[in-house]
Amino acid sequence: MAIKAIIQSITYDPQKDMLYLAVHPDRPSVTRGNRHDVLVMYDEADRQTLVGIEVMDFAAHLVPLLYKPGVVPDLPERFTVVGADIENADLRTVFEWCYHRYVLPLLKMGVAA
Repeated sequence: MAIKAIIQSITYDPQKDMLYLAVHPDRPSVTRGNRHDVLVMYDEADRQTLVGIEVMDFAAHLVPLLYKPGVVPDLPERFTVVGADIENADLRTVFEWCYHRYVLPLLKMGVAA
C-alpha cells in the first residue's frame, strides 16, 4: 500500500540549483542520500515519516538523468503538492513538474544556466 505524502512547499534556488520539497517542515530529521545528490530526510523519532527531499544540482545533474534507473529514489510515498494539480504522483513526476514550473521559466528568461 502506498503512503500518502503532502508536499507543503517547494523551494528552488537557481543560484545553487537546489530543490527542496517540504513534507513536514521544521521537524528534526535524519538524512539518507544517494550518489546523485538526492537527500531524503526522515523524522528523527519516527524514521518511517518523510520530512522532506533536497536535490543538489537539480537542473544540471538530476533532470538529464531522470529516466536512468537508480537515479530517482524508489520511495513508497505517493505525493500530492499543495496548490498544484498533482495528486497521487510518484517522485519522478513531482521532479518533472518542478522542472517545468521552476527551471524552464528561468531558462526562457536567461536567468538559469
